[in-house]
Amino acid sequence: MRNRFLYTGWAGSLLLLSAAWLILRFLPYPELDSFIRQEYSLEIYDRNGVLLKVTPLKEGLRRIYRNLDDIPNVVQRVFLAAEDSRFYLHPGVDPLAVIRAFYQNKSAGRIVSGASTISMQLARIVSGRGKGYGGKIREIFDAVRLESRLSKQKILELWLNNIPFSFQTEGVAAASLKFLERELFSMNTESSVLLAVIPRSPASLNPLQNKESAISAAAEFALNTDISGKQNMTDIKDIADSLRKILDKKRGLIWPDITPHFSLYTEGQIESGQRTWRLDTTIDSHLNGILENRINYYLSISTDSRITNGAGLIIDNIGGEILAYVGSANFRDEVNSGQIDGVQILNQPGSTLKPFLYALAVEEGFRPNSVLPDIPQQLGGPEAYLPMNFDRSFHGPVLLRVALASSMNVPAVYMINRLGVLNFTDYLISFGFDSIRRQREYVGTGLALGNAEVSLMELTRAFSIFPGGGLFLSVTPFLNSLSTGSSDNTAYKRKGGISNEVMKPYTAGIIRNILMDNNSRFPGFGADSIMDTGFDAMFKTGTSNQFQNIWALGATPEYTVGIWMGDFAGNTVIGRTGSSLPAAIVTEMLGLIHVPGSVFDPVPDSTPVRLCSLSGLLPNKYTPSTYLEFLPVNEMPEISNWHILGPDSGSENKAILTIYPEEYRSWLVLKNRSGMTSTGNGIAEIVYPADNSVFFIDPAVPLSDQILKIESAGFSGKITSVYINGLKIADINNGRYYFQLKKGEWEIEFRSSEGADRIRIVVR
Repeated sequence: MRNRFLYTGWAGSLLLLSAAWLILRFLPYPELDSFIRQEYSLEIYDRNGVLLKVTPLKEGLRRIYRNLDDIPNVVQRVFLAAEDSRFYLHPGVDPLAVIRAFYQNKSAGRIVSGASTISMQLARIVSGRGKGYGGKIREIFDAVRLESRLSKQKILELWLNNIPFSFQTEGVAAASLKFLERELFSMNTESSVLLAVIPRSPASLNPLQNKESAISAAAEFALNTDISGKQNMTDIKDIADSLRKILDKKRGLIWPDITPHFSLYTEGQIESGQRTWRLDTTIDSHLNGILENRINYYLSISTDSRITNGAGLIIDNIGGEILAYVGSANFRDEVNSGQIDGVQILNQPGSTLKPFLYALAVEEGFRPNSVLPDIPQQLGGPEAYLPMNFDRSFHGPVLLRVALASSMNVPAVYMINRLGVLNFTDYLISFGFDSIRRQREYVGTGLALGNAEVSLMELTRAFSIFPGGGLFLSVTPFLNSLSTGSSDNTAYKRKGGISNEVMKPYTAGIIRNILMDNNSRFPGFGADSIMDTGFDAMFKTGTSNQFQNIWALGATPEYTVGIWMGDFAGNTVIGRTGSSLPAAIVTEMLGLIHVPGSVFDPVPDSTPVRLCSLSGLLPNKYTPSTYLEFLPVNEMPEISNWHILGPDSGSENKAILTIYPEEYRSWLVLKNRSGMTSTGNGIAEIVYPADNSVFFIDPAVPLSDQILKIESAGFSGKITSVYINGLKIADINNGRYYFQLKKGEWEIEFRSSEGADRIRIVVR
């Protein structure tokens, strides 16, 4: 009977304890719920493990989270020995410690020991400290609640990550950086001892203000505490000397902010709602420092040019990783608005959009040997737009290859008129120019010369399409993954390198080939161009039409570099172009990072062929010079008729004459150039535009100003009648008719007593 009552008593007690435990387990604990959701500082590291930034919380507080598995065992052992050696043996309250504290407090007549376990300390951090014995009872109650809800490992993890250390520092990971200037993973027994004593009295035992007091307390603790794994800790003087060496020359970490613009950009790439406490990024802080140094150097030698700022970006063409990101010359330069991010801000790109314009032309059937007119052209209606080249001269017929490589303006404007502004706009949008999407309804033919506004990020990313063979690359600042800091160490990956084909391989290859062609670059940049490197590299520079922005883009097979320089206030740059300072920086950086011996792939789907350097056609026996071109397979041009053998002049050798199309007559006469036009045969013909040309209405320009000049030759100034779709429209006597663009298909015919000619055009 007695045993039965005893058994019943134990069973009842166990049942009551179980019930109490369940009540505590499920009793609302909003303070804990809020505490678990609290923010921690975000750590940002470069690709080599260099700490770039620890983001501050409120009032500059740094609180870094580490999973328990990432907190060294030595740190755990030392802190457990310092605060709660029986942590794994009690249910949140240590009865032995309570009894000891009771007698100590009774003897002293006041509270000198609180018998606080780690669970009780965490409860105090979670809910705040109460006063007197009532507060202590609440602390005990909350500690048991914690134990009923969380595992011992989780309690220890939360406590180690939230211990207050003073100096706006919480948690052992932040404290090891702040006080000892070392990462948590490198902590040993001695350094752990130094940290472990600080929470006892953060005001008096932190080594930044009270070095000797901290050393003395740490040495005494190490001597009198059984710390597993400690070595040579038997003499307090030896211990103190060892600890003093750790603190030697330590002044306290000034929290780093090595790549401020990149760090801010990277933080902005984190998905909304994602709890992220560590970022391992793609940036190479050493390379980034070199890029920043070069930008500042060239700024320092250009003070008279009103260039006050610069930005740069380097990306890996294979994985889309951002290797360097400099948003301004000096983030902390308030006078020159250093906190503005020059990689993201929108500016007019000048000629840097031309490669994409000519890429569209190739996609639409033009070829690198297509002849484009670099002659005075009146575009528009009564308020005529007269595009000019940078050198204020005209070069007559130029190959598309030369027009792009030398960055000529007039052929570019001619080309955008042929292709259509909206077609080019949408083409740019397909390359990730979201900024142009917002300007779609306002840009005009000036888009060919870069009168829209884009970012350095957009430009550099899009330029990488050419070395990438037509693939649009997803750019990323994340090396492998974003660590959530959760107890199971879950993470989600956000890698770059995701790509899709946005340009035909031949198109990308031929534009790439043109932009690395030093011979074709000669008319625009001369023989001593800084872009003439000893390794495979392609370049494009740009200067906005008001000279506020100068740009350069460059790429090797592996890397793409973009540079912007100018003034965030919009002041005009004096005497500098994109082919000067920005190009110098791009060339230097590519020279530093290019892979020796690496070469671009040959132009895909192409056949090499020698062509006439002037007409872009197959040479005849009188052609004076040729060049090597790469044309699509099975596409072969006609034999050139631009060079003929002239009549006998009485000399032993007959002269070779150059015969230009009639549209170049005024260009020839203007400078008394040698050569003649093709109208000497008396044939009356329409020389511009070409038969079956397609033109596009530009919605950004008033329709009344969209006029197409129809030019003829061989009519000798006599009265000529103009017919459109069979109906007589007008009589002209100068061989020119101005046609108001209208959507549709139009047959335009010129008739006179000397003959007739007709062309068909399409307006969309």
